[in-house]
Amino acid sequence: MLMSSILRRDTFEMRNRMQCGQCGNEQFTKAGRDRQARQLYRCRACGRRLTARSASAFRGYRFPDEIVALAVRWYLRFRLSYADLVELLAERGVHVDPSTIFDWVQHFTPLYQDAARLQRRRRPASLLPLAGRAGPRPRRPCCPAQGGRAAGALGTQRLV
Repeated sequence: MLMSSILRRDTFEMRNRMQCGQCGNEQFTKAGRDRQARQLYRCRACGRRLTARSASAFRGYRFPDEIVALAVRWYLRFRLSYADLVELLAERGVHVDPSTIFDWVQHFTPLYQDAARLQRRRRPASLLPLAGRAGPRPRRPCCPAQGGRAAGALGTQRLV
């Protein structure tokens, strides 16, 4: 779910404000399609060709963004081996080599960690462990003279 929201955000941002990585221009003309049938654009200022995927983390990868994200997410979440991932993807009609999945995992794991770190909420101070708080640790009374109970008298009253 986390990576799919990142994918949607990246594509939305690219559609709304695509910018040339070489000159920074924001004016493009359509320039045909690439081998994977994605729309190519040509920068009007410098002539550089790029796709909407050129500025994303998935640039340079042959497989669709969703396949790469799914394989990495499965590897990180379920700790599957690369061979298991190859089998699962082959059942879905995607033929990929285990070394390719290894490359994906090496490249995208830090991105997943950063995205998860941004989504993590801070715990309230009342839930933090005592060692993490500033100041002295509160002491519990342990003997009857200080208002506590003796070790053997838990839950019982003493009759004299």
